[in-house]
Amino acid sequence: MENPRGLLEIEVSRAFEADRGCPQCYLRDESGRRYIHWTLHEYVNDGSFRARFRDAFGMCPRHWELMIAEDDVLGNAILLEALALQVSNRLREASEMAKGLSASGTTRRKRKRSLDVVLPDVVHRDLCPACRVEITSEDGYLSTMGSMIADGTVDIHTAGSNLCFDHIIKTAKYLPSHLYGNLLQVSSEQTLRMAQDMGRLVDAVRPGVLPSGLAQDALKQVIRALSLPTNQARQ
Repeated sequence: MENPRGLLEIEVSRAFEADRGCPQCYLRDESGRRYIHWTLHEYVNDGSFRARFRDAFGMCPRHWELMIAEDDVLGNAILLEALALQVSNRLREASEMAKGLSASGTTRRKRKRSLDVVLPDVVHRDLCPACRVEITSEDGYLSTMGSMIADGTVDIHTAGSNLCFDHIIKTAKYLPSHLYGNLLQVSSEQTLRMAQDMGRLVDAVRPGVLPSGLAQDALKQVIRALSLPTNQARQ
């Protein structure tokens, strides 16, 4: 049997060698895409998946877009039919509960809590199944990368120059303090270069020197490098 750690090391190395932006973002997103592909083609009628799907009330918007992009109309229709029936039933049940609350009189405090009373499973729903897979995979890839940085397999300057702000932060959990300090220094220098690039972009765009398409690409690259996820997306 192959060593799972060895397989992760190969994937991490390949992600750093490829020119796809932050290697950890790429690895995380690929794990979600693989999960969605196999879900639609193999597990649409799998009981354990359907339970997770039901408890999460479907997928998050980002992963629904990826589901639709798979171009599997049948698989998506099966899941959306189940979700629509589930939501319809829960709304009908909640309607009766809300009417009961209304009949008993409502105070401002009761109104504030009414959603939690009538739709508790929606308010406290599980994380999107694909998001959960990405979070689990991300932890494994970050842990592996931390070990590879520590033993010199991944150069710390390469890591600091390629990781996005979000993954620079998350790497703290997997590196000793002195190595993490070095990683932050490299990342700081890389981010300063981004700021300088944006300054040059401002100067180029004002007189119309730079084509708008190239300017958009430059902006998107920096946005991907600096954006942090919302708490909901990475809870």
